[in-house]
Amino acid sequence: MMGRIKEAIQLSRPSVDIVRSLQCIAVLDFLYTNNFILGYSIVNEDIVTVYFRYVLGVPYILALNLISTPGRMVSLTYRELRKISRDTTNIVILSTKRGLVRSDILLSKDFESLSGEMEKNGGIMLFSVQVRA
Repeated sequence: MMGRIKEAIQLSRPSVDIVRSLQCIAVLDFLYTNNFILGYSIVNEDIVTVYFRYVLGVPYILALNLISTPGRMVSLTYRELRKISRDTTNIVILSTKRGLVRSDILLSKDFESLSGEMEKNGGIMLFSVQVRA
């Protein structure tokens, strides 16, 4: 799934069809609610079309880099995450106990107020998204 999305981004396609799965829908929901993609539609029980967001004719997502694979999971503690640059154009997506979380949100003070206490467990780094500033 992520390979097809990455390839379509590199080719500046307006949309791409991918195979539907529960994990696919969860990731697409996350990308949509965080304004990384314009949206998606379920074509049939097997295919989902993903529509990419463009700003003034230029793709909003510049690059998508896979970090973890099914055979090689890359985990990160909260302390290690704090060492990562707080660059707002390169965002790491982590799988945590609370679900999918953006690295910039996890490190922000807003996340502390949302969770009541700071989540300091880290998570599994799934992929990074480089966006237009």
